[in-house]
Amino acid sequence: MRMWMVDPKIMCTQHLLGEHKEIHMFISVIRRGGNVTGFIENNELDVGQLCCRHEELVQEFKRRRFNHNSDLAVWDITWIVDHNPFTKDLKHKRINISESRSLLLTRCKKCYKLATELKPEVLE
Repeated sequence: MRMWMVDPKIMCTQHLLGEHKEIHMFISVIRRGGNVTGFIENNELDVGQLCCRHEELVQEFKRRRFNHNSDLAVWDITWIVDHNPFTKDLKHKRINISESRSLLLTRCKKCYKLATELKPEVLE
């Protein structure tokens, strides 16, 4: 599971839908009081950006004319993050977007193609 945190426009459909699903999975784990510190420390989860990132992905869904039926209750997620002993002290740790983008574009030819066609500067 991971949050890429890159511009959703450069993400292929598989990665876009995958990150959306994984955000819901992270929220479920955090809601149950699960330990996600490994994901945070490994540059895979930014608990402080869960709701904002979800909204970014939803906006890209709309741009691509995908359906979306899994809204988040922002106040609920904020409360959960603040009260989970594994996330409350790490909610300000941010994902290294440059590192994440480099990893994504190395792993996925479709994302790389989108990035070079839509936003050549993301390769810099």
